[in-house]
Amino acid sequence: WWHPEKSRWEFWRWSMGEATVAIRKPQPFTMTAHVRFRLRSVDEREAIVMMGGTVMWKGLLQAGEVRKVTLGGIVLPPGDTVLLFKSDRPAAYPGNNDPRRLSFSLRGFEIDLESRR
Repeated sequence: WWHPEKSRWEFWRWSMGEATVAIRKPQPFTMTAHVRFRLRSVDEREAIVMMGGTVMWKGLLQAGEVRKVTLGGIVLPPGDTVLLFKSDRPAAYPGNNDPRRLSFSLRGFEIDLESRR
């Protein structure tokens, strides 16, 4: 991930390629949750979100378009649950004299706990 960025309304982080987000749950019991976030890309590319080797979401991102994603019924055991964010293409230069290679940005990451299992 590149360093966090912000506007007046939101925070986001650009990925350099494959990237992970770890959801830490210190409680000794399992819970289910909905995970929500938005993805944006500088070009057209497929984005894939995996958890434990399973594809949880897959979709096409259009250049500059913000795509809302909801993952429902996510099982959160004690410890860390890792979400892997991937793309079908390598990171690309966005233009505008930005020297970074970018895959997609992650925005508004939210976890809504549903129930204890």
